[in-house]
Amino acid sequence: ATISLVTTAAIIYSLVDETSSFFREIPITDFLFKTEWQALQNPKKFGIWELVAGTVNVVFWSMAIALPLGLAAAVFLSEYASSRARRTLKPMLEVLAGVPTVVYAFFALTVVTQDFLRPLLGAERVPVFNSLSASIVLAVMILPTIASVSEDAMANVPRELREGSYGLGATKLETAFKVVFPAA
Repeated sequence: ATISLVTTAAIIYSLVDETSSFFREIPITDFLFKTEWQALQNPKKFGIWELVAGTVNVVFWSMAIALPLGLAAAVFLSEYASSRARRTLKPMLEVLAGVPTVVYAFFALTVVTQDFLRPLLGAERVPVFNSLSASIVLAVMILPTIASVSEDAMANVPRELREGSYGLGATKLETAFKVVFPAA
C-alpha cells in the first residue's frame, strides 16, 4: 500500500510541477479560450479549443458509424444467427475488442488513409492525418464493445416476450426492434 501511495504522490507532484511551469509561460485564459494550437512554431500558441473541436468531431462521426453497425450486429447475433454461428462470431467479436489501440492507429495510417481514402477521394484531398480516418478506425475499435454489450442485453430479454410478440403475428424483425430492443 505504501508503494502505491508513494507512486501516486510522485505522479501527482510531477503533473502539478509540469503544469505550473507551463502556466507560468502561457496564461490560462489563452489556453482555455484561444483557438490555435501551434506548439512547434514561433510564436507558440496553445489554445485548447481546436483540439476539443477535433475530439468532438471524431467522437461524433465514430459513434455515427459504430452505433448503427454495432446494434445491427447485436440484433443479428441475438435474433437471427444460429447457435453455431453465434458461438463462432461472438468470440471473434470479443477478440477484436482486445486489439491494442496502437495497432488500430497503424492501420488507420497505412491502410485506411493510404489504401482506402486516398484512392477513393483523391490523394491531394486527403492529408495523412485526417479526422475521417480517425473516425473510421475509432468506430472499428468501439464496434465490438457496442455489439457485445448490446447482444448480451438482448439475450437476457425473457423468451416469453418474444413468444408473445410472435403469437400476436409480429415478424422476427418487428419483434427484434419493437419488443426485444426496447426491453433490453
